[in-house]
Parts: sequence; C-alpha cells; structure tokens
Amino acid sequence: MLERGDCDHVLFLTSTRDIDARIMSDAVQETPAIQWRPDVAFPAGSRLRRILAVPGAMLKARRTVLRILEEHRPSLCVGIGAFASVAASMMCARRKVPLALMEQNVVAGRATRFLSRYANVILAGLPLADHASQGIHCPVVTTGVPVRAAISAVASTRRHEVSRRPSLLIVGGSQGARNMNELVSQVLVAPEVLPDGWTVTHQTGDRDAERYQKLYAPHPHIQARPFVRMEDALAHADLVISRSGAGILAEIACAAVPSVLIPHPESAGQHQLKNAQYFRDARASLLMEQHAPNAAQHLTQILHDLTRDQDRCRSLAQGASRLACPNAADLAADELAKLMAFNKKGTAP
Repeated sequence: MLERGDCDHVLFLTSTRDIDARIMSDAVQETPAIQWRPDVAFPAGSRLRRILAVPGAMLKARRTVLRILEEHRPSLCVGIGAFASVAASMMCARRKVPLALMEQNVVAGRATRFLSRYANVILAGLPLADHASQGIHCPVVTTGVPVRAAISAVASTRRHEVSRRPSLLIVGGSQGARNMNELVSQVLVAPEVLPDGWTVTHQTGDRDAERYQKLYAPHPHIQARPFVRMEDALAHADLVISRSGAGILAEIACAAVPSVLIPHPESAGQHQLKNAQYFRDARASLLMEQHAPNAAQHLTQILHDLTRDQDRCRSLAQGASRLACPNAADLAADELAKLMAFNKKGTAP
C-alpha cells in the first residue's frame, strides 16, 4: 500500500519475541515509511501460568494501544491474528477505526474468530470453509496469500534445461520442523529411494544444519543448508517436501511445483492438516501425516514412485498452478484501500 500511495506510513505493533524483531528490523531497513513498536509481551511460563497472566497482559497492551491511537490516529487497522493483534484491533474498532482481519489458513484462528465480531471484513488467504460453523461474524473476501514479487514470478522463470539434473527440495527450517527433518533424512539416506541423477537440497534451519551436513557427507547429491532463497530454490525444484503453512503453500502454488505435504501435527486447530487437505483435494499435492503408522516406509514409497512418474508430477504441478494467486497482495491492498476511503468519508462499511 505504501508503493501504491494508498497511505503515507505504516505502524506495526508486534510482540516482543525475537522472531518478530528479526522480521521487522529487516522490513524497517528496506522501507523507511514502516514504523515498528514491539510493545505486546506474551505471558511466559507454564500453560496454566500463561492463561492466568492473559488478563493482566491484555490490560497493559490496551493502555499502550490507547496512547498510540492518540498519537497516530490511524485511518485503518489490520489484524493479522494471534495474541499481539487482539488489543489493538479491539481498541481501534471501539474508536470507529475500520478493522480488517487477515486470515491465511483454511481454518480461522481463535483471534480471528473472536475479532470478527468487531471487524468490517476478513481477507482470506485460502478459502475459509463454513464461515458460520467457524464462528465468523463478518464478511469474508478471499484475496489469496500475499507473496513476494520474486516468488510470484517463479512460474514464468522456472528453468527447464534438458541438461539440468532433477531436484528435490525439502523445506524444513527451525520453526516446528525438527520431527519432519528427522523423518525425511531417515528416508533420504536409504538406498534407491530416488532415481540416479537426482539432487536434494534440505533446508534444516540454523539449529540442525551442522548435524545434517555430517549425516549427508557420504551422500554428495544431498546438501543441507540452514536457509535458502526460496525464489531460487523453487525455480530449480522438480518436487518439494514441506510443512503446510499457508505461506509456503502459496509459494509452491505460484511456482507450480508438485509437492508432498507433511502437516505439523500440533498446529493450532489442526490448520496445517486442513490446508494440506485442501491442496490434496484440488489434486495439487500429496498428503502424508507425520504420525501415520510406518511413516518412513510410506514416505519412501511416495518418493520412489513420484520421482519416477513424470505424468503424475506434471498433473500435480498443474493442480498447484490452478491454486496460485500471484496478485494476492494487490487484491488485499484494493480491499484495504476501500476501507480507508470509506473512513475518510466517515461512513466505514
């Protein structure tokens, strides 16, 4: 919206977690018109202690938000879910500031469901099934999951050189993928899983990169990397193994790459499983549950068969392409701009 000139500056209110700090520090450096305040602290400790601490944390966040509203007087509030968004979204709605919620997954999170009572609209990444049964109380517009411009262009720039060796990409990482990494690595080092000539790039995250590099040392066709540039990795991938968060699914769809999805078994509301089922039902991916009986043997069979079946891979790639929404950011910005325009007239929808 900054690039389009729909607004002059954007203020992000985030939690005090390290991951938010890393993401926002990069964003602020790239875009000076973005401001950032890490004011919302998550309750710490055991589950019971966190639950008991929520009222106090919310009261503190509410006071912070009130000061910020007096200082900045926003034209629009966008809630992107989780604890950090609740206080700001509620206070903006009570001050008659238009409120839009962004929900990426097929299953709405608790914060989204609760805040839908106050919101003007939910911008859905993946189609939200059964709005009423999910407890959603406002209109829903499916705009797609925004991806970076470099990702949205991958499908048109994918390299298909005849001389290139086929490539498998495993997107693990450090956020909830350790068990998946263990499962996949066990399969990869087994003999004759992949046809001759295939290469493998396994994104493991910082914590485990060195361990997997040692594990793969006798297998020169397999590389373990802490992180990869997704636009480059997807442009060269012929098959992807991944968790099924909405963000990576949007990237896989934009790249039109066949995939095997292993949902995080402990994702909130089983949203990763629901996301993966949506892609499976659209014939865009294969789905394998991590805790299924004989999971390693099952994954071995999937990789053995899929890497030798070009027609099946091509069909999955076409299914992924049908789900792609490379202009999702523009569609979401259009909806947000409408709300801002209504607010300037004093008649938010």
